[in-house]
Amino acid sequence: FGLDYSDAPLPRHAGLTMMGLRREEFGIAMAREPGGPEGPMTDGELRELPWIMPPESSQYGSALRAGLRRRGIEPTVLHEVTDTAASQHLAASGLGITVITPLMRRLSPGLELRVRPMPDPLTRDVVLLVPSTHRQRPATVFADTARRVVDALPDE
Repeated sequence: FGLDYSDAPLPRHAGLTMMGLRREEFGIAMAREPGGPEGPMTDGELRELPWIMPPESSQYGSALRAGLRRRGIEPTVLHEVTDTAASQHLAASGLGITVITPLMRRLSPGLELRVRPMPDPLTRDVVLLVPSTHRQRPATVFADTARRVVDALPDE
């Protein structure tokens, strides 16, 4: 299994086929404040608010920064965190904003977060890397099962 970001794609290797299982859009997670703003984030908010992100040296951190920079947004990163659930907890505590997808949200199900959509959202693809010869019975059965399991996951 892997996560493929358009702004930091997984390396392609001869002998492996990348099977897309699900495309996810990133939203912005933040503390839930009564009377706080609703609706999509503005580019101005994304520029001004403090960020919680993974390090730029990671594929994920590189993808997020590249995607934001492509939109003219240089994030002000106050906290670099490699753990997605920890990032969500920091955001819920009001220490900054972070990105979140529906699958990521499942890491902290009872956490009080406000999630707002991004304008022109960043995306990621959940993929399965299979040998190019996956037509062999065991690989085909596994790939088909993985696709059914991912398809059955609710979006929220």
